[in-house]
Amino acid sequence: MSPIPALLQVFHSLVDKLIHQLNQSAKAMRTVEDADEEIRWLLYGASVEDDVRAIRQAAHWAFKLCAVETAPIEYAGYFRRRGPTAETVELQRKMAQLHTDTVRKEVRMSIFMQNIGMLFVSTCGSRLELYHHERRRDMG
Repeated sequence: MSPIPALLQVFHSLVDKLIHQLNQSAKAMRTVEDADEEIRWLLYGASVEDDVRAIRQAAHWAFKLCAVETAPIEYAGYFRRRGPTAETVELQRKMAQLHTDTVRKEVRMSIFMQNIGMLFVSTCGSRLELYHHERRRDMG
């Protein structure tokens, strides 16, 4: 066996283990941010040293490739060529659900903030009109 296929097998094995661990912890995830945080804790615990940054980034991208429909174009074919596993499909489903829930939450928050802004403007506008009316009355 040449070194390249051996390294590819090691990578496949790492990705399989990562997907398995993430599926185990995915039940507690509620947002996409939770998923990002979960992988940091899963791999490194509370302290992440600078010298493991490259490893962390590689693992993070392996996770992203498995879990998110919008994989970077240079990696997009990896899981198609490899073929789906039940755990990969489950993790993709979970991440799609998290993404949808997060987008819905952001839309609700945006609408809420717009309503607050409109309320603020209308309240301030009414008070400004009252203030100017009272000033004109006092001056005139």
